Amino acid sequence: MLDRDVAAASPTSVYRVLKAAGRIGRFAGKPSQKGQGFHQPTRPHQHWHIDISYLNILGTFYSLCSLIDGYSRYIVHWEIRETMKERETEVIVQRGREKFPGENPRIISDNGPQFVAKDFKEFIRICGMTHVRTSPYFCTDTSAEVRDVLEAVAARWAIEEHFHDVKEVRGAGQQQVRNVWSNIGCWHLNQWLYTLVELCCWDVSKPELTDRQARSWDNPDRRPSHADRRRWISRTMLQKQFLAVLPDTPDRHKFRNLIDSLLSLCV
Repeated sequence: MLDRDVAAASPTSVYRVLKAAGRIGRFAGKPSQKGQGFHQPTRPHQHWHIDISYLNILGTFYSLCSLIDGYSRYIVHWEIRETMKERETEVIVQRGREKFPGENPRIISDNGPQFVAKDFKEFIRICGMTHVRTSPYFCTDTSAEVRDVLEAVAARWAIEEHFHDVKEVRGAGQQQVRNVWSNIGCWHLNQWLYTLVELCCWDVSKPELTDRQARSWDNPDRRPSHADRRRWISRTMLQKQFLAVLPDTPDRHKFRNLIDSLLSLCV
């Protein structure tokens, strides 16, 4: 029409008129499923969750990649490597598939660089599997109540505190051993010691565990920590040993006060 001198219009005007008439529009793609909930697996090997964490072994960080079944929570496969790039994740998933031939699970991961790579998407397509990436800080269960979400967050925080106590108080990861399995054994030993201390102080009241009169800077209402429980056990054991050898004299209470003062400084 422009060549015949009939009409002239800019491209933006043509686009606006055609769009208003419904002749053009955005590509009608597949509707997004985000925010519509997550369907839990109904059988084993329907969903496999993959994630990467880091281990500090003798001052060197190694990558731990785990593949877990979403239905039974069974660890399908795991490996510790010096590096964990996209190719390594493909190998781990493939070795998991070799353990259970004939299974084509849905792979669920976070948005790590190994899982958003183009080669990983192509690997999933060639193997006949599907891949879903979870949204950060997003609850996938639409039927979950606010209380359930808060309880899950609190449980996660308790796990983080547990690992902090095991590393900072028990000294996990600081043992000077030679190989990976020795480090794993030391980690299990620290976990058992942590559990025994918590179990020993299970029925002990809070005032007995949190006697902070000698520490005016500390908050007296703070909940008992794992270090408080360890101090209580040490103080109780030493106190019994010292009091057992005290003579039955009129000055017994004086010696006992001196022993308590000494233990409060040492423990």
